[in-house]
Amino acid sequence: MNHLIYAFDMEYISEQACTGFRLKMDEIMNKINSRYKYQIGQIESLKDKLRT
Repeated sequence: MNHLIYAFDMEYISEQACTGFRLKMDEIMNKINSRYKYQIGQIESLKDKLRT
């Protein structure tokens, strides 16, 4: 994200491109976080199954 802001500040990319990239990055980060939470849930479920 910092590189994106820097590129915009240095006028390497336009404001429209910066906004588009930020939206895409937000979407990807949300998917990664969802996957992480799912995996943590699976680990907790596995621990419960192994205890019984």
